[in-house]
Amino acid sequence: MSMYKIARQGQIIGEYEARSIQQLIDSGNLLVTDHAWASGMEGWKQLKELGFALPVLAAPSRSVPAPFIQVQPTGGPPPLPAELTVDEWRAMPEGSVPASCAKCASPDVRSFGILYQQGAHTSTSVGMTLSGQVGGMVTSGQTHLASATQPPARGSDGAAVLILFGMLIGLVLFFTLGMGFLGGFLGVGISIGAIYLGILSSNSADLEHAKQMYRWRSSWCCMKCGYRFMSMHPKAGRV
Repeated sequence: MSMYKIARQGQIIGEYEARSIQQLIDSGNLLVTDHAWASGMEGWKQLKELGFALPVLAAPSRSVPAPFIQVQPTGGPPPLPAELTVDEWRAMPEGSVPASCAKCASPDVRSFGILYQQGAHTSTSVGMTLSGQVGGMVTSGQTHLASATQPPARGSDGAAVLILFGMLIGLVLFFTLGMGFLGGFLGVGISIGAIYLGILSSNSADLEHAKQMYRWRSSWCCMKCGYRFMSMHPKAGRV
């Protein structure tokens, strides 16, 4: 039985038998856009290029990430694909518009973006109080389907808190140890380190949000059977 090394985002995440890969895709532990390599192959290929099919997704947020398993490459696999940048994810075009549902062949398929826009609404109401004053109120709401297909929010990276905390420690050390070389060196060093870590944390959050937004922009739903799937551009093989 062939053993495939599986890579995602430039890292090898595991090694699996060919017969178990489709089950791992169906359970959400592997993606059809993950890259695979086995002994005898010339280069890395996406799982969908090797004949593995898309799973039925209950909801985008329920997919379970593949467990990270450090595997030392054996047999000399080719270099892994490089990681895309934030700007590349944001500029990445969506895949082709699906003509029909891959499960039930219904032509009534809609993108998550359309479903969210159609289900979210605002309304303005005007009324009169008991004192005779006229007032207005703006309300907003969304359908259950719009709530399930809303775009992902950017997660908190804690960069501001990290920077402020590091600078505070730096100032405390500066004044505690005196304003000489030692106090200045430690104070400035810790402050610069906190700023650097804060920037890294913010950039990491931006990259993850860009990936999530691309998944959302590429997600579709069948209005007949509820099948949810993604149609991604070939360049998005590392999503």
